[in-house]
Amino acid sequence: MSATIIKWLVALVIIACVLKLCSTAHSGGESGPIDKMLGKPVPDFQLTTLDGQPIDQTIFQGHVTLLNDWASWCGVCEGEMGELQRLGQTYDIQVYGLNTQNDPNTELAALKSWGNPFIATIYDPDWKLAAPLRIPSAVPVTFIIDKQGIIRFEVVGGTNYGYSEQTLVPLIKKLQAENE
Repeated sequence: MSATIIKWLVALVIIACVLKLCSTAHSGGESGPIDKMLGKPVPDFQLTTLDGQPIDQTIFQGHVTLLNDWASWCGVCEGEMGELQRLGQTYDIQVYGLNTQNDPNTELAALKSWGNPFIATIYDPDWKLAAPLRIPSAVPVTFIIDKQGIIRFEVVGGTNYGYSEQTLVPLIKKLQAENE
C-alpha cells in the first residue's frame, strides 16, 4: 500500500472516531461514566456563576431544566449553542451552563461571541459539582432535570435540531406535564 493511501486511511479512522465521540448520546439503558446519576437529584452545591454571583442547587426546583457542560475551546459546544437557545425559548425550559475550564473572562467572551443561551453559567473550577455528576473531561454533556431536581436524561456529545426534536423534546414535554 502506498504511503498516501495509508495516510488517508489513518485520517478517515481519526475522523470517524471524533464524529462518534461528538455524536454519542445515551440514556439510562446504556453504560457510561455519568449514567449512574440518572434518577438521582442534582448534588447540593454552593458555587458562583462566571460573573461571580452565588448559585446553588435550588435553581433546579420547580421547572424543567437543561444543564449543559461546555468550554470555550470546544468546537462542538460552540456549534450547539443556537440549539440550546432554541430549546429554551421554544419549550419554555430553564437552560443553565456548567463550566469547569479556563478563566471566567475567557468563557464570558466566548459566550458573547457565540450567543449566550444560558440564564447563568455555573463556574466550577474545582469540580465540586462536575465530579459528583461524573462528567467526563470531554465536553459537552447535557442533563435534563425534572421539576423536583432529579436528573432524568443525559446527552454526552453535542446535540442538534434533529436529535433534540426526536429525543429531547418529547421528554421535556412529558416532564413539563408531570405534577401540573
